[in-house]
Amino acid sequence: MNSDSHMELRDVAFPIEGSADLNVPEPFVKQFLATLGVRVPVGIIVQPDELPSERTESLEEPLVLKAWGRGIVHKSELGAVKVGVSRREINESAQKLMRNVANSGIKGAGLYVEEMVSEGTELLFGIISKPPFGHLAILGIGGTNAEVLSDVCVRLCPLSAETVEEMIGSFRGAPLLGGYRGSPPVNREKLATTLLALGGERGLVDCLGQWLGEFECNPLFVSGSDAVVADARLILRDVEAQDGLVTRGAPDLTPLFAPRSVAIVGASSTRSIWGNRDIVRYRAAGWTENLYAVHPSANSIEGVPAYRSLVEIPGGVDYALISVPANMCPDVLKSARASVKIATINTIGFAETGPVGKALQDDLVKAAIEGQVRFLGPNCMGCYSPRGRQPFFYPTPADAGNVGVVLQSGGLATDTLQMGEKLGLRFSAVVSAGNVADIRLGDLVQYLVNDPDTHVIGVHVEGGADVRLIQAVKEATGLKPVVVLRPGMNETGARVAASHTGNLTSDRRGWEALGTATGVTLTETFEQFFSALLYLDRYRAVETHDDDDVLVISRGGASAVLAADACDKFGLKVPELPQEIQARLRSFTPVGYSVANPLDVHPKTDVLNILVQSSTFSDILVNLDIGQIYLQDVGGQSREPVDRFAEMLEGLRIDDWPRARIALVVWNLTLARGSDYDEIYRLVMESGLPMFNRLDEAMAAIAAAKRFTHYQLISRHGD
Repeated sequence: MNSDSHMELRDVAFPIEGSADLNVPEPFVKQFLATLGVRVPVGIIVQPDELPSERTESLEEPLVLKAWGRGIVHKSELGAVKVGVSRREINESAQKLMRNVANSGIKGAGLYVEEMVSEGTELLFGIISKPPFGHLAILGIGGTNAEVLSDVCVRLCPLSAETVEEMIGSFRGAPLLGGYRGSPPVNREKLATTLLALGGERGLVDCLGQWLGEFECNPLFVSGSDAVVADARLILRDVEAQDGLVTRGAPDLTPLFAPRSVAIVGASSTRSIWGNRDIVRYRAAGWTENLYAVHPSANSIEGVPAYRSLVEIPGGVDYALISVPANMCPDVLKSARASVKIATINTIGFAETGPVGKALQDDLVKAAIEGQVRFLGPNCMGCYSPRGRQPFFYPTPADAGNVGVVLQSGGLATDTLQMGEKLGLRFSAVVSAGNVADIRLGDLVQYLVNDPDTHVIGVHVEGGADVRLIQAVKEATGLKPVVVLRPGMNETGARVAASHTGNLTSDRRGWEALGTATGVTLTETFEQFFSALLYLDRYRAVETHDDDDVLVISRGGASAVLAADACDKFGLKVPELPQEIQARLRSFTPVGYSVANPLDVHPKTDVLNILVQSSTFSDILVNLDIGQIYLQDVGGQSREPVDRFAEMLEGLRIDDWPRARIALVVWNLTLARGSDYDEIYRLVMESGLPMFNRLDEAMAAIAAAKRFTHYQLISRHGD
């Protein structure tokens, strides 16, 4: 391949009005594609002083006329393309076409004539630079209605042969490729070869690298004998203007997660403010030495030594927690002069407030570079790391776990810790990252990927996704499950694009492509996000097989149907139990109740024993309805409902199901009377089962576990 391909194409490209991008005229795009081995129609460029009829004698009719030049991006809108032209009418058609272009105010346009391709199925294939994901490839139904149909699949580049084969069958219109109503099937081998030449290793993406902004062939005609690019568009982007580039190197985050010394900036000698409370909680976390305060005049605050500036602390510190007004923060960082390794800036009033705050945040980054310090935030709550004695801003469990979570929202960080404490989930670390002005989400997730004490990773993204985050997620593939909370994903391209490819490649499709490539689980609600983390952590040591099957035990026909619907929503299957197992279950089940799957039964010990001995399900959902239990308690004064609930849980002990994962949905728990609520809750916690309030939450958790199992097995076996 020619490493200077982008330079050659740039020499013939035209600037796009109002953009730094460059539009490469179609004739030169097709010449370039031909060097990659991609089939394109035979065509010629007609010079301004030539008659088309005199230059096209070697071309087979019918012909296609196209104008090219500065200002021509969408030819159809300008009347700059004419198809099905005979040689007899070519001169007249060419004159009319060029008049259309001139009337649009475009000067100096050229004419391109090529043989017309019409045989085969019309597909769209495109590649777009989509920070932070890199280049995304898109394949689907082509033609003028491509955006209307929106029938595409999107994958990360570079494409492998396996990914291309999967793409060819992944959009809704894919059955058309197998032949339809008497038409022959397309040549899948030719199609795959073409897609690999464009999106695979050593293909178009590798040749152009970061210069590739948007590429699209629409239509790509695929027949039983060939695959031909009938129309091609290529936009080169201004590399220097790319989004998502990292400007500072990856930091060593050990001083953040496990500092050896800490300084608090922003405590008062006369009253209790945020900084004072920081000192108190660090002392409560066991810091009896190497803890300092920074104050302009005090010698000590809250029982710890105080210094006038960070640089005056003997030997410097690993970590500084800064809680001073926003306009003072740059000066604090600038004055650090390499005496602090990492700082956290809790203060608000930066980019989240608008243009003035954004300018102040830019000053903050410059000050940090000058002061030789890395920082987390601003507008964040910092880092909770129990093994590293990093406390959160309110009392949290001192015992450490194996779930690491990075969130841009401080409120969600608080929710995560509170829910974890309530449901028995413990963490290796929880980080509130805020505006990620310096230390990025990717830096933090990369630390967790490498951390031996972190087995499950969660990350919340509000808009701070970066190149390093994508790289870290890729590194975790098959090694550690990653759950992403990405609320508010849109279905529209992030900018007005020059192609169908750009308009069809939304933020959501970028994340979905990352999920397909890495196995990361994508969620859009906090409840599903937390549920997935809980389930993955609880069953991380359980060895299961790779399938999408779920056994549903749900008392009541309607709830069973709802459970089956929830399975379908998350791509899970509810296959029938074998007939011999159903026959055994019927002896314990009233007539008319289902024993197929979902099971319309109470999870009594006798029933569960049959399932334990005979079932091969990796995941079992048990739906216990508190309302149904109370219907059997006529007096409403006895402990019978709690006792009955305890009896049901007895057969669900995790130890009895060594190769299965059980999700327990306690439905209508709010109907529990008086102290029954606390008793039922205590029983569930003692059982060790992960508890969910809603079917959707449980199914999201099961789907996440199955997804990771699939990619874990692929990683182990390499296929």
